[in-house]
Parts: sequence; C-alpha cells; structure tokens
Amino acid sequence: MTTGLCPACRRAVLDPGRTLVGPAALEVHAVGRYVGPLRRILLDFKQGDRPDLAPWLAALMAPPDPAGGMIVPVPTSPDRVRVRGYDHALLLARQLGRAWGWPVAAGVLGRARVTPRLHAHGPRARIRLLRGAFVAIGAGRGDRVWLLDDLCTTGATLEGCRTTLAASGWGVRGGVVLARALPVMR
Repeated sequence: MTTGLCPACRRAVLDPGRTLVGPAALEVHAVGRYVGPLRRILLDFKQGDRPDLAPWLAALMAPPDPAGGMIVPVPTSPDRVRVRGYDHALLLARQLGRAWGWPVAAGVLGRARVTPRLHAHGPRARIRLLRGAFVAIGAGRGDRVWLLDDLCTTGATLEGCRTTLAASGWGVRGGVVLARALPVMR
C-alpha cells in the first residue's frame, strides 16, 4: 500500500502502536505520532476544508481486530459540524467501514452538551470538561465496539465515550485514531 508520503516522512510519523489510556486501560491503536506531515495532513482534513482526504487517511489505518467489530465515531459537536461543513470523524468512520467490512454505528453516541476546545487544557481539566459531555442513544447491542477519533492526546475523550457506552451496556474494545500524542506502549 502506498501512503503518499516520502520515505523520510513515513519513518518520521508512521509508527503504529498501542497506547493504554484511562482508568480502564482502554487500548488505543494509532497510525502514527502527531508530528510533521501527519499533523499537517490531519489539520488540513479537520480544519482546512479537506473532506476529500478521508479515503486517503482511511487507507493508512489497519483494523485493530482481525475478527471484526463495530465502528462508533466520537461525535463532533453540531456547532463544529456547521462551521466545518462536515463531520470529520463520521467521514473517516464510513471510509473505514467500507474498507474493513465493519458496520458503522453513527447514531449510538451523541453530545449531551458542547465542550470547549481541549487543546489548551491539561489531562485533569480535560476529564473535568468532558464529564457528562456524551450520551448513549439506546441500549447496548454490541460487544466489539471500537471508538474512532482523529487524535488521542490524553485519552480523556475516548475514556469519556467508553464510560458512557459501557453504562448503557455497550462493550467497548478500544479506540482507533490517526495520530497519538501519547508515548506508545507495546
């Protein structure tokens, strides 16, 4: 598979690995580190009006479980979708669903309230700001759920989604992200 990145860029950013986050040690699988070209491409996808990057980004990602699963995208706030013109996580989830042959359960998780942007906040503040931010829609119907997001910085968002879904009977196996800002644990 070609990544569209030169060999030096591939070595710099594509570092698949497993990171454990949150009190439940949620397993998060990432394509690479949030640096250099991967960071720029991800910012273009998310903030640069480049929804056309979704298929290319999805091609970088490998399924975390060969036995299959269900993809649940982390919900984007309606305000951000309105400004951006698209839901980046949902676009990516749909591309992955087609590529991996996995169902995408887009309506399973919602936003209970809008949260501020988290990039300027530390881990404790993120956890506090995300408390009660998500809502499960309906009772659990799956035990092989993989949460999908673009970036894992502290893991607070994925852990908040996992906690919300688990309380409604969903079995969350882990998370899948394009980039991680956390150190990798193998």
